[in-house]
Amino acid sequence: MGTFLQELSRRNVVRTTLAYLAVSWLVVQVADIVLPTFDVAPWAMQALIVVFSAGLPIVVILAWVYDLTPEGMKRTDAETRTAPLAGPLGRKIDFVIIGLLSLALVAMLVNHYVIPAASARLGPRSVIVLPFSTNQDEEGSLLADGLLGEVLTQLYKIDALTTVGRATAMQYRGSGQSVKAIAEEVGVAAVLSGIIIEAVDRARLDVELLEAHSGKVLWGDSFELPHTVEGMFRIQTGIATQIAIALEAELSPDEQRLLADMPMTSDAAYDHYIRGEGFRMRFRLQEAVEAYEQATKEDPGFAAAWAALAGSRADGLFTGLVDTTRAEVEFALERARQLAPDAPDTLLAEAQVAGPEVSHEILRRVLKLRPGDIEALIGLAQGFTVQLRLEEAREYAERVVALDPMHFMANFQLSLVYAIDWNFSEARRFLDRALALEAESPHPWLFYAHFNVYLWGLGDPAAAKQILEDAPPGIYTTYMDIELAYVNRDLETMRALLDATDGNDGNGYWYARLHRLAGDIELQEQYAESWRVAIEDELESLLSRGASSLDVEHERSYLAVAHALAGNEAEAIRIITLAVERTAANPDRFNALNVNWNEVLTYTFLGQSDVAIERLRVLLSPPTRPELTPYRLRMDPDFDALRDHPDFDAVLAEAQARMN
Repeated sequence: MGTFLQELSRRNVVRTTLAYLAVSWLVVQVADIVLPTFDVAPWAMQALIVVFSAGLPIVVILAWVYDLTPEGMKRTDAETRTAPLAGPLGRKIDFVIIGLLSLALVAMLVNHYVIPAASARLGPRSVIVLPFSTNQDEEGSLLADGLLGEVLTQLYKIDALTTVGRATAMQYRGSGQSVKAIAEEVGVAAVLSGIIIEAVDRARLDVELLEAHSGKVLWGDSFELPHTVEGMFRIQTGIATQIAIALEAELSPDEQRLLADMPMTSDAAYDHYIRGEGFRMRFRLQEAVEAYEQATKEDPGFAAAWAALAGSRADGLFTGLVDTTRAEVEFALERARQLAPDAPDTLLAEAQVAGPEVSHEILRRVLKLRPGDIEALIGLAQGFTVQLRLEEAREYAERVVALDPMHFMANFQLSLVYAIDWNFSEARRFLDRALALEAESPHPWLFYAHFNVYLWGLGDPAAAKQILEDAPPGIYTTYMDIELAYVNRDLETMRALLDATDGNDGNGYWYARLHRLAGDIELQEQYAESWRVAIEDELESLLSRGASSLDVEHERSYLAVAHALAGNEAEAIRIITLAVERTAANPDRFNALNVNWNEVLTYTFLGQSDVAIERLRVLLSPPTRPELTPYRLRMDPDFDALRDHPDFDAVLAEAQARMN
């Protein structure tokens, strides 16, 4: 045995083998970095490893047969034994081997730590969960979307993970993009994809977690989809846990407990709930409400279903997409509170119903339980925005945009934060992104926001007009057209547009201003009076529906403006003074500013220029309403009566300096 080992050493078999292994390892490490960059198929790496493995015994045999000597390669001759390679040349070869091994080690470290960190903008433990595909109809697709939502909810509980939001994930449904391309766009380290395959009597979910920069499979599994709550929950928890393990995200004891916190309900109730989640993700609120209602009927003790019902009804009440009442919203929320007062879903619904101006403490409790919850983060952004706490609002809005870059509302919210601060170039950038995300079904108020940015923020009526001309069919822009005609003092166009609106109750305001500009005081007062009656009817309706005090006082401030246009000075001052007093301490400072703006209009229309200028000086200081800018005061005919005031230009100059 000793002789054999001596012969291996003499023939430099060990040295040659080490050199071959060092070169092979180095080449493999470099290929592992380079091949994914060029989207080379995975089989190429496999083939490379097979080639190097097959070459190893050949190299060993050749090293045995041939001697490496200072004079070069020579066939081993048993009778004329060459001395083992030693001296300077041997040491040089040893240094080469050590160098190759070092380079391979560096390449491995770069590949596993440096490149992933550099390519993953959201960090080495970031992941996007793509919408699960299915081989079935819409019903199966709803199940897939609902399951996706539940998996994300579990991932949001893991603080060490950074999970991309569902709005961005849903944008990649059926995109056909490669994992690498999606990961680069979003900036994540890993991508989870899955498919639900349904047969006659069974369904299966196949999932695969891929490393973004290399395409390697980090983890994969196949789950039989059961028809039980426990079974479905174990799948959701298992997926979240395995992602954490694969990305080396350590779970705290509290997180382990939260992940194991299974909803206690019936199988039938959970089935309706999951489908409700699918509908809600698609913003089909009426169908979501119906599904959640079925879930609560199946199990009246199902807290998460009651919370989801309260949130969906609240969304429907705000958007008008659901036939519901505030009393129904409150009832569902109260049931959730009774059953699970401290559950994240209950807290989210409570914050939604409470309103953004007072919900931040509730939402912070949610984030302690689900640190990555997108809904809680954007709720905080909205809450701090209306409180005019812009630094905090920007911080949370930017977090949402980073985690969910294709979230329409997140981009819109960030644009609003910048607009309030009179940074209209940034506001425009995020508005453009929001509009691009809503290109297929854009909101009318998105165009109104663009209109305000260009008209009042940048002082560019021509660009504002272009915004309206570019609006797709179906977008109602009539009153924006009316406002633009008024700013351009085109009374003929304004009158034609108003006449075409078929006698809207709110038109009295526009007609009154039109006739004020035309110098016809009698008609101004006549239309103002008709508008006053419409406002009083709306006030009665708001009070009967239990509307918020701010909504009531906002409407009441319009009543003051109507009285001012009708020439009722004493009543106008009494009403606006009361409205300003009642909103002075309201935490929703953003919307309370509407009352202050109507105060300026009231005193302007009454001809009390000194008071109007005084109020303007305070109001024209950001943070303020984005439409309340120096450009507006220069263009808006409402303020013609102030233009000769000795302090008017000074007030505008002060405001312009703050804007620039």
